[in-house]
Parts: sequence; C-alpha cells; structure tokens
Amino acid sequence: MKKAIFLSAIIFLLTISCKKSNKTSSPGNTTSTTGYYAILSTGRLQSVSSGTLSAPFNNCGAYFSNVPATSTNSATAVKVNSVSLNGTIFQYSSNNYNDTTFSISFPPSTWIVNGASGIPTFTYTNNDPMPAFTGYGSLPDTIYRNQNTTLHITGITGADLITVFVEDGTKGVTQGMPVTASSVTFPTSSLSTLSATNYGTILVLLDKSNVQTIGGKSMNFIGAYQLNKTVVIK
Repeated sequence: MKKAIFLSAIIFLLTISCKKSNKTSSPGNTTSTTGYYAILSTGRLQSVSSGTLSAPFNNCGAYFSNVPATSTNSATAVKVNSVSLNGTIFQYSSNNYNDTTFSISFPPSTWIVNGASGIPTFTYTNNDPMPAFTGYGSLPDTIYRNQNTTLHITGITGADLITVFVEDGTKGVTQGMPVTASSVTFPTSSLSTLSATNYGTILVLLDKSNVQTIGGKSMNFIGAYQLNKTVVIK
C-alpha cells in the first residue's frame, strides 16, 4: 500500500468539492463549484524510509463527466477523443485517462483535450507551482495506538488542501488539516483501529486546485504532492 496509495490518491482528489483556487491565464474564468465536468491532475510522490528521501515519482490523470462530478462514477463518466499533457498522450482505462510513461515533467502543465460527449476541445496551461513539503524530518518513527498522537507538519507551500493519513497496510485513519495549522492530532479512538506493524505509513497529501470555466463547463486542474513515511505502529 505504498506507491499504490498514490495511484488512488488522484481518485481521492476527485471527491473534493467547493475549493478556492487562484486565477491564472486561461481560456475562461476562474470559478468555484460543487462539481466539475473535468478533473485533470498532475501528481508527485516521494517516500521517506530510514531517513532517506526517494526520487520523485510523477503520475497524471484526467476524468470527464456528463454532469458536475465530485467523484469518479462509471454512470456519468464520458470519453473524449484524446487527452495529452505536455505532448504525452494518455491511455483510457476504468473511466479515467492516465499517463502510462510516468515521465512527464511539470510545471508548466499544458493540457490538450480533443473533446467529445459534451466536453469542449481546448488547450490550457496551468502554471501553478506544485505543492511542496520540506518538513518531513519532523514526522515520528513510531505511532502508538494507545495514546493521542500529534504530528508536527511544517514546511508546506503551495497547497490549499492538506490531508494526513496513518495506515497499517490494509486500513487507515484520516485527518484534514487547515493550511494555516502546523500540526494535526490523531486521537486514540481512531488509532486503536489500526494493527501493529513495522511497515505502517504516515501519508501527507497536498492539493492545489485551479478551477476554470471552459466552454461553459467548470474544470479543475489539480496539482498534488504526496509524501509517504514508513513508520512502526505499536
């Protein structure tokens, strides 16, 4: 449940709604909404194990819907003619378009969509910097299930949503964290549901939304950064 968490984190981001965003150059206007006809995501993952930070792993995806969506839904998902990011064409699978090369460099992120099924054809460049997290050294090496645990999370930039997970490999607990905060507390009542393991994970997921109206349809261009740290859960 290490790198695979990140692959599903893009889907997790699709469940986020009503987020504020910054305006950048675009073919439409910035807006906020309770759902999107398109969610186009650039993601970056790094892991910490024994104090060593891994090289970044990039993953990108896109989802299109015939109604404003807050989650992926096979009943509302639609296909377009093609999707590419910075010249790399995505492959369609399980209601989503995905980069299968894992080698796209960004930002900037230039999306080209050849529309269909009510999705307009457009080109949009998202110049937002990726969210970043430099304070991973403050994360603990051990999580104790029988006591409240406060995680000190500092050194975050460029995020408008922070979500923190503690997972035992099969199940996990989650806390949202305000962007103005510097810590998040997991109570014993939630941690006690986890199993003891030497291969648990603290996962910090940062999200930066850029919502645009293109062809009359709200679309969210998301930049996501994820940091995984291997921990002992006792």
